[in-house]
Amino acid sequence: MSFDYSGLLTTARKLLAQFGQAMTVTRSVQGAYDPNTGTTSVTTTTFTDNGVIFPIRDSVSNMEGSLIQMDDQQIFFQASRAPIPTDQITVGSTVYNVVAVKPMEPGGVNVLYELLVRK
Repeated sequence: MSFDYSGLLTTARKLLAQFGQAMTVTRSVQGAYDPNTGTTSVTTTTFTDNGVIFPIRDSVSNMEGSLIQMDDQQIFFQASRAPIPTDQITVGSTVYNVVAVKPMEPGGVNVLYELLVRK
């Protein structure tokens, strides 16, 4: 008998809506180079969903060989689209760069994403 993770997804969404805050992901993608103008177009898309942000504990940020740097933050984010490491995420008035993305998808059900972000 397999576990139905859709209920966990519903619970995660309710908790993030109640205790989280709106966060906006901005993705910029370079387009084609225009030799007439000498420029490359950039297409920017955004999507907003709820998440929670936490500081990373000192004991973790001091781990040798870690990607984590002082003042990095951890975000748990519910999104219909997966953030990617080149995205930026705006929390309140602060803009963070997404460094790493770890999907949490037990049983193939995307519940949320764990993000490592830095200013």
